[in-house]
Amino acid sequence: MKKILLITCLGIFVNGINGQWTDSGSSITTLDNVGIGTSLPDSKLTVEGHVNVGGSGNYHLKVRHIDGKDFDSNYLSDLYLNYDNGKNVRIGFGNNNPQSNLYLSGRLGIGITNPSYHIDVRNDISPTEAFMRFRVSDSPDDYFSVVNATGAPGQFIPRMIGYRTSDNRYSIQFSGVTSTQNDTGNNALVNFDARISSGPIQNRPLFVWTTYSTKMMTMLANGNLGIGTANPDSRLAVNGNIHAQEVKVDLVGWPDYVFKEDYDLPTLDEVEKHIKEKGHLMNIPSAKEVEENGIQLGEMNKLLLEKIEELTIYLIQQQFTLDKQNIRIKHLEEILTQTNTTNNNSKK
Repeated sequence: MKKILLITCLGIFVNGINGQWTDSGSSITTLDNVGIGTSLPDSKLTVEGHVNVGGSGNYHLKVRHIDGKDFDSNYLSDLYLNYDNGKNVRIGFGNNNPQSNLYLSGRLGIGITNPSYHIDVRNDISPTEAFMRFRVSDSPDDYFSVVNATGAPGQFIPRMIGYRTSDNRYSIQFSGVTSTQNDTGNNALVNFDARISSGPIQNRPLFVWTTYSTKMMTMLANGNLGIGTANPDSRLAVNGNIHAQEVKVDLVGWPDYVFKEDYDLPTLDEVEKHIKEKGHLMNIPSAKEVEENGIQLGEMNKLLLEKIEELTIYLIQQQFTLDKQNIRIKHLEEILTQTNTTNNNSKK
């Protein structure tokens, strides 16, 4: 069959009837360029037209190098595989499932002809919102994917999804790992950087933790962190209960000033008058004020201690008065006893 095919093509190869051919009985060879569909071959084999290697059988084409060619000339150009036919290109598949690697020395463009990065992807194939998915063969229902979070035309928000159904452990994990010798210094191991291209965020929140659409934790641009609230007004704002073993509050102005001689301690009459007029102690916020504004934990502890120290002074003053009264009462009792003794003796 080979012999018949090559003899049929003898009229169109380079040098025509002047070509030098050698027939060994099992093969026909030549040292000249061979042209099929052209009389001016510029390579050992030049074919002007389509080439079907393998025919209708599953035969192999073995080559060392493949170069792309320009459409309208002999110049080198891009290499097209399965051009305009919608078929797949497979590497390493077969009955024995051999593993073949694909090596690139330049950039890889997927859906783009001029990649600007080592891997540059533009999705033009439906569904256009899905980009990448990674799975393992022994757990095909679990995966990591990168998709467009908006689902809307003209918009793209990258979304990383760790999807897990094989058990109830976490679905995605981010780890920052270093060596023992680098476990030093003040640099954080993991850094989440919310910013504009030229500096820090000034107005909008830095990040938010949500469950579906419910905001659970929000950090504002000023560093305020809200748990259960999206508008924290302090470094830490919690809309709910807090359970802690200990809370430490830094405070300046602890009320030891109450015990100084120049402290203007209100009299009990003044305290009574204020309570009757205002309905609460001096320097202590009213129930309405607390309901509207809350309390500052450190400041309130300071005010409460101030009242305790004032009460301590009142008690000391009362004790001093009681001691004086007891001395006076004892003295009067002694006088009364002497008077009674004298009267009794005079009656005798």
